[in-house]
Amino acid sequence: MPFTGATTPKKTGNPTYPQREPDPKVDITVIGKYGQTLLSLHQYDLNTVHYEPRGEIRITASPLVSVVPEYSIMIMEEDDDQNLDYKIVVHTPDSPEYDQWLATCNQSMPSGGKAPRKFGWF
Repeated sequence: MPFTGATTPKKTGNPTYPQREPDPKVDITVIGKYGQTLLSLHQYDLNTVHYEPRGEIRITASPLVSVVPEYSIMIMEEDDDQNLDYKIVVHTPDSPEYDQWLATCNQSMPSGGKAPRKFGWF
């Protein structure tokens, strides 16, 4: 993965982390109740950082914060479109396809005191 850039820490003295530059271009669709599209973003610049202390890839997409509830499921696939890097579909717990995708999430993440979040690969 091309993490050729570096983050700019908010606080002086904090470490920088590898960041993808340029940001990947993505299409994002959020699906809710009855299969309704709650949000659609086209060619969105997805901030992508390798958070080294935990070995995590972290993404930032501020427009999703008010639309995507906890325990939603994100499906991220490479896209054949020359102008896009990835296609992302997010299924909220109300989405008709939620349970189908939840069955694919067969690995648990640390819970932090809540019900553990899950993930999987397909």
